[in-house]
Amino acid sequence: MPQMSLAQARVVDPILSTVAQGYQNNELIGNALFPHVQVAARAGKILAFGKESFMAYDTARAPGGAIKRISLGYSSASYALVDHALAASVPVEVIEEAQSVPGVNLAASAIRTVQDALSLRLEVEQAALATAAGNYQASNKATLSGTSQWSDFGAVSDPINDIEAAKEAIRGKVGRRPNVVVMGAAVLAKLKMHPKIIERIKYTGRDVATVELLASLFGVQRVLVGDAVAATDAGVFSDVWGKSVIVA
Repeated sequence: MPQMSLAQARVVDPILSTVAQGYQNNELIGNALFPHVQVAARAGKILAFGKESFMAYDTARAPGGAIKRISLGYSSASYALVDHALAASVPVEVIEEAQSVPGVNLAASAIRTVQDALSLRLEVEQAALATAAGNYQASNKATLSGTSQWSDFGAVSDPINDIEAAKEAIRGKVGRRPNVVVMGAAVLAKLKMHPKIIERIKYTGRDVATVELLASLFGVQRVLVGDAVAATDAGVFSDVWGKSVIVA
């Protein structure tokens, strides 16, 4: 009999139970812009109140004079939920074999995969809704081009000023300042190297623009980065949040 190879001598190749290859997405951030809202029915009405509390009324009156009165009310808009479902099929025989030899719990893996896929689908829809320019009035959106883009490190590009302009636009519409900035991963990569960002943070003793430093610099509670990626059927990955920045 000829000399056996190492693979023949092993008969069965062992499985490294603590090492497994697979894909796992980054933290999903869409709920920061679109929080979950519990409702009692799959369809109904949403109440919307007016801007009466923002009106500067003439409330002065002479002694014994009439008191001015205002009218209050609200409007309503309809909502309707859309059901989403996904199933992962794993034959019980396959589950048993995977459990007995390599010790892999395919049932639990199937559940996690379905949950991750549904969560990613929601993230993709949230990102598409938040980054669609057509969903915003002209006064509440800006398209940076040429030397004004944050990827251009010249004198014209100014991320801090752009964020301040966005904050003022929001305050002018709703009377409150925004508290969160959401950006794509590609945007953060450029911000870390932008000369005006580096110039502002050099006095903090930090040499890297973290999201915490950016939040302080922009004057908001949180800066969130959309690191999630989605793959096509051909296996091509792309950023879910693209190169957009949302101030909200």
